[in-house]
Amino acid sequence: YLSWDDYFMAIAFLSAKRSKDPNRQ
Repeated sequence: YLSWDDYFMAIAFLSAKRSKDPNRQ
């Protein structure tokens, strides 16, 4: 099972891909 860090990174990665890198703004 994924650890909290892996889970968080996965969510952030998927969110970035779906939102076209919101962190770049």
